Amino acid sequence: MPVTTPVSTASTSVASGFTVLKLALRKGPDSEEFATVKVLAEALAGKAQIAVDALGAFSFNEAVRMGRELDRLGGIAWFEDPLVPDDLPRYPELTRTLDTAICCGEMLSTRYQFRDLLMQRGADMINPDMGRAGGITEMRRITWVADVYGTLWAPHVSAGSAPYMAASVHLAVSSPNCAMMEIYDGNKQAGPFGNKLLKEPLDIKPGSAAVPERPGLGIDFDPAALAAVTVEVRP
Repeated sequence: MPVTTPVSTASTSVASGFTVLKLALRKGPDSEEFATVKVLAEALAGKAQIAVDALGAFSFNEAVRMGRELDRLGGIAWFEDPLVPDDLPRYPELTRTLDTAICCGEMLSTRYQFRDLLMQRGADMINPDMGRAGGITEMRRITWVADVYGTLWAPHVSAGSAPYMAASVHLAVSSPNCAMMEIYDGNKQAGPFGNKLLKEPLDIKPGSAAVPERPGLGIDFDPAALAAVTVEVRP
């Protein structure tokens, strides 16, 4: 049996078409997580970038220390949600301090919050979430605000469902400043939150996503497949 290492797994993903791979980085420069990021960034240099997601783990000083290590490393697409959620006003200072791009916004809900963030240059990239930011209408307004401030965006889809992904694909191609799409581990579309429940699958491959051309979001649930995962709740 071949031994799977982070480098071999990442190399397989890159060979299949992915150009950015995202890893969790919730601990400091002396952690095993950072060691993995470093190994992958060096191994994939010139082939793909690494994005790191802190999930709001760091205080400002911790984020600066971690960010400077990422600056030295290079090849980092972005440093996502480095600060604890309640420390949003410190993002402009952090963005000015580091060379690595700062990405945030998945927990914000309105264009006004993004306006305030971008007016102060608090992010180099934003990742609004369709399920938290008012659906397609408010998300579209958010992308317009980002474009006014010359900021790229990527829809935060993570482990979202097929309708979630389809809506994000539609919005991504309708805005001039969308940089990329996010997909969980590259295999989720086969699972119960993805194509398994649809009559016709979403055409999503490593490195590309085709826009559904059918009416509405372009998807229809398969009633039999949906019934198999439906739980009836009775009072």
